[in-house]
Amino acid sequence: MDAGKRGLWASETARVTIVAALVAVYAVGSAYLNLAWHTQVVYTHFAYVPVVLAGLWWGRRGMAVAGLLGAVLLGFHAVGIAASPLWHDLARAGFLAAAGGCAGLLSEEAEAGRRAARLSEEQHRRIVEKSLSGIVVYRPSDFRVTFANRRFGEMLGCPADQLVGRSIWEFIAPDEHARVRALVAEREAGGTSDLHYEARLVRADGSALWADVLSSRAPHAGEDAVLVNAYDITARKEAEGKRRELSDIARRQEDQLVHSTRLAELGEMAAAVAHDLNQPLTGIRNFAKNALFMLEEQAAGSEEVKENLRLITEQVDRAARIINQLRGMTRKTERQLAPLDLNAIIRESVEFLTP
Repeated sequence: MDAGKRGLWASETARVTIVAALVAVYAVGSAYLNLAWHTQVVYTHFAYVPVVLAGLWWGRRGMAVAGLLGAVLLGFHAVGIAASPLWHDLARAGFLAAAGGCAGLLSEEAEAGRRAARLSEEQHRRIVEKSLSGIVVYRPSDFRVTFANRRFGEMLGCPADQLVGRSIWEFIAPDEHARVRALVAEREAGGTSDLHYEARLVRADGSALWADVLSSRAPHAGEDAVLVNAYDITARKEAEGKRRELSDIARRQEDQLVHSTRLAELGEMAAAVAHDLNQPLTGIRNFAKNALFMLEEQAAGSEEVKENLRLITEQVDRAARIINQLRGMTRKTERQLAPLDLNAIIRESVEFLTP
């Protein structure tokens, strides 16, 4: 027999002993008063004590004690020592039975309420302990933890009972304190009860974890408190970081591929570009020779020489545009989104392809 059962057995034995002693005292006292004093008036109400105790302890089964005391009263009439009329004792026995029944019924209802409360408490405790979220309750007055479930302890790598009594700020990364305090102050100023944010928590070994936190103002154990639900999102945060890193690598590789493609296209266009540059260079040479001949031989006036110089300038500008376009194709730049003048692009392309 374990300690709990032994304690229950000892308690039940003590109750039986007390009720039996009170019944015996009542029976002996009643017999003495009936024989010596021929009255029961001074001892009548003592019978309610064991009756009520039996009802409180055993419920309606305790009415057996009321029946036993009623039998004692009627037994005095059977042996001829009763000092009261029979109808008095019959009424008294009925009152004892009624008192025992009422006490037993109230006791059973109270016990049923206690069992329901214990069951509800046990169910809620199981729900809290089996929850996938870490649950912690703290007092807003001093930020001391009053409750933490097993999951929250597992998240921090520490038994849950060792978290009780510590400040909630011990579990939040120091560089997060200012931001979280500002959020809490904003909630208090706005008069709202719920607060949702992400923060880094500190494990017992000093490592950090990311948590999705939802805190609400709620009474706990009869006092104002804050209920916090925390979900471990470290894996999600790490996956997001990996995705961003891979996205950056893919973007850089794509830019490198675009640049390589442009260089390859430039190589394919080398012959055509050489032809395009040779045209303005040939024109420049011919116009220059022509202007020189006019000046040496005085074969034309200044206007004809100026016209040749103007044509040379145009060809130089055309060659410069071709070279700048080639530089733009080979230049490696960051990709940017901006408005584009399609007409200008078309004009440049047509000019570039002009024979």
